[in-house]
Amino acid sequence: MKKIIFFLFSFVSLSYSYSQSNVLAFNYDTAGNQVKRQLICVNCREAGDEGADSRKFENTPEFEDISFYPNPVEEVLSVKWITEYSFVDKIEIYSLSGQYLRQIGNLKDQNEITIDFSSFSQGIYNVILFYNDNSTKNLKIIKK
Repeated sequence: MKKIIFFLFSFVSLSYSYSQSNVLAFNYDTAGNQVKRQLICVNCREAGDEGADSRKFENTPEFEDISFYPNPVEEVLSVKWITEYSFVDKIEIYSLSGQYLRQIGNLKDQNEITIDFSSFSQGIYNVILFYNDNSTKNLKIIKK
């Protein structure tokens, strides 16, 4: 009986130590805004790779590089994006209660924009980036 328990325990611990696991890591700019998301595969093995603990870094294309500053904003918000597979088609701004405030279109050939927040009252706003592949990215902006 002791041998069976020992072998079961050894098998479970070995299979757990060699199992793959994914870790989600975030990179932030100096203002504290999330600018990159990475999926890190720990204990992944490449084809023909005999070593353990190899790491494979994957950049998720739907949220490649987006930076926006300052947040909180007083007058003008700068938004910059770098996408490899798609482009930002339009940007819409909503209040926290869901009230539609503004749309900015014709952004196909651009990768940055400044948005005037001076006419908006103090509060929290949702700035939604719409991509040509029908994906979206929601930015929460605080207006001082």
